[in-house]
Amino acid sequence: MSSSSVATPEVTTKITKTSLFAKSESTGNLESLLLWLNNQGDILTSLLVHFAGVKEEAELVQIKEMDDHGFDLIYCLLSSDEGVMSESRVNFDVPLKRWKEARPKMLAMRDEAAKALAINENPNLPPFTNPPMWPEQALIITLLVIQFLTFVLPESSTLPLSVFSDIRAVVGVPFIKFSYFLLVVAHVSEAVWFWNKLSNQGVKGGDLRKWVYWTLAFGLVVSGSHYKRQIQVARIRDIYAKVAPTPVSKSTSTAKVGKGRVGEGKKKQ
Repeated sequence: MSSSSVATPEVTTKITKTSLFAKSESTGNLESLLLWLNNQGDILTSLLVHFAGVKEEAELVQIKEMDDHGFDLIYCLLSSDEGVMSESRVNFDVPLKRWKEARPKMLAMRDEAAKALAINENPNLPPFTNPPMWPEQALIITLLVIQFLTFVLPESSTLPLSVFSDIRAVVGVPFIKFSYFLLVVAHVSEAVWFWNKLSNQGVKGGDLRKWVYWTLAFGLVVSGSHYKRQIQVARIRDIYAKVAPTPVSKSTSTAKVGKGRVGEGKKKQ
C-alpha cells in the first residue's frame, strides 16, 4: 500500500482492464457497486483506515480507480489545504480473475474492516441539522403546490389557469381532498414509526422533535435519506475517535460523506 498527494478537480471512478480480463467482459455490475460504494462514506473511511493505514482524519473519500490487483482511494485530509487531495493504494490479497469477483471481495473487505474497527451499526446521532434541499424534497413541495393550486384556483379557459381547471375536471375535487387525507395519514404514520425508532436509539429532546417535524412535513423520503447520511457521519466520527483520539481542527459532524466535486488546489509539498 502506498500514498501520495495529488490535486484533483473532480472525483471520478475508472475501471482498468488488464490482460487478465476479457476485453469484452461487461463491467456493468461492478460500476453499479462502485457507484454505491462512492456514496457510502463510512464504508470507504473504514477501508482507508484499516487497509490503507491512513488514520489521519479525512473526508470526501472515493474510489478513484480499480483494477485486478486492487483500487485507489482518493480523499482530502482535514489538515491539508482546501482542494488538495491525497491518494492511497489498497491491494487485494489475491488478484481478481474476473470482474464478478469484485463484489464479494469488496463486501468481504467491508465486513473485515467493520469487525476490526468495531463499527457500531446504530451509533449515537450527531446534533440534528436541517436536511439539504435534495431533489426528493423539491419534488414533494412541487406536488403539494400543484395540489393546492388545483384545489383553490377558479375555473378558467386561459393558460396557465386552464391546466389546473382541466386537472380538477379529470380527477375531481373529492379525489384532491382524499389525496390530502392520504398524505396526512401517511406522514403521521411514518412520523410515529420514526419517533419510535429514534427513541429506541437514544435520540431525545429537541433533536427528536425536529426529526419528527421534518417527517410530518416531508415524509420518510426526505427525513429517512437524511437519517442515513447522519448515520454515516456518526460512524465516521466513531472510527476516528478510536484510531485518532486527538481531534483535528474540523468537526466530523460536518464531514462530507457523499460524492461531490472538489475544487482544484495546490499540490502538497
